[in-house]
Amino acid sequence: MIEFILSFITAYSTLKLHGSNRASSVFASSLVTIISFLVLLVINLVVDFDINHFMFFIFGASFVGMCSKEKGNFYQLLLYSFLYTVFLFNFSKYLTGIGGALGLSAFLSVYLGYHFTELISKIASTPKWSERK
Repeated sequence: MIEFILSFITAYSTLKLHGSNRASSVFASSLVTIISFLVLLVINLVVDFDINHFMFFIFGASFVGMCSKEKGNFYQLLLYSFLYTVFLFNFSKYLTGIGGALGLSAFLSVYLGYHFTELISKIASTPKWSERK
């Protein structure tokens, strides 16, 4: 659960930073990741936990936040972050190394989440059988 929350906060922060036209998506992702890492380091001084575990989620979720402003709103980012967390939990067992599981999870979460929301909006806007002439 905490992984999902961290993923959503990271993705949302990245999207808002580069969506405000103040920063490129790469700069926004880097800045959010560095700030998150520093915050986790400070928290780790007080509470002992595996910082690498959470950094995998934060780093990959910043990729999710790099999506286009037109393809990501608040609710879509909730879906993308949820899918990213589920994919990363499952793919990290099979894909070793940082790039494989993180990149694939981020790509699939945005790709599948976007097309799922598009499909739902098309279904919702289609007239019902009883309303067709």
